[in-house]
Amino acid sequence: MSQEEIFALYARCAGCHGLDGKKRVFGKSGRISGQSKSELIRKIRGYQNGYYGGSLKGLMAKQVFGLTPEQVTALAEYISKLQ
Repeated sequence: MSQEEIFALYARCAGCHGLDGKKRVFGKSGRISGQSKSELIRKIRGYQNGYYGGSLKGLMAKQVFGLTPEQVTALAEYISKLQ
């Protein structure tokens, strides 16, 4: 995937999590920046499959619905590099 495609994917996240991934959504979520690629993949897949998440589970499931495994991996790698 190109950098432009990955950044477009992250735009879905940035609205709530901020461009740097440090924003806590509605004061409830943790920061996504600083998490490992494998942890982010686990969480994104969990939202997709409905077995992960707290009070924002429904919102997150909609954001990651339809992402391919390649997109999930690319997105997780991008987020894991945010500081």
